[in-house]
Amino acid sequence: MNIHKEDSSVEGNKHFDVSHHYRSVAENYDYFFQGKYEGYIPVLMKWLDLKPSHIVADIGSGTGFIAEQLYELSGLNNPVWCVDPSAEMQEVAQQRKGLYPVQKTAEEFFSDPEINQVFDRVVCVGSSHQLC
Repeated sequence: MNIHKEDSSVEGNKHFDVSHHYRSVAENYDYFFQGKYEGYIPVLMKWLDLKPSHIVADIGSGTGFIAEQLYELSGLNNPVWCVDPSAEMQEVAQQRKGLYPVQKTAEEFFSDPEINQVFDRVVCVGSSHQLC
């Protein structure tokens, strides 16, 4: 099974469609990756220096595990915006506390010029493919 279907339809640039992969793993994603992501939380908390009044976006948020941890540990007053194009990953994120799921690609999300003025912090953990 080829989970990286090549597509050259975006303005002549080749990219890989990983949507099928995330549709198939969303239900069990946290089971396999939660331990890995738990290790990132102390580092993120230190370097982000979140204040309760901050507005935060998590790009390529997947199931929202990291966003929920940031929300709870920092006592944010506002939900973390969880930006991910996968409907299946967003379904899991919707069940978490303190999240505002946004089903869009990073490109779609940041194409709105007003969005750039909203956030105090933006994170993208393990999701560099969201920015390609």
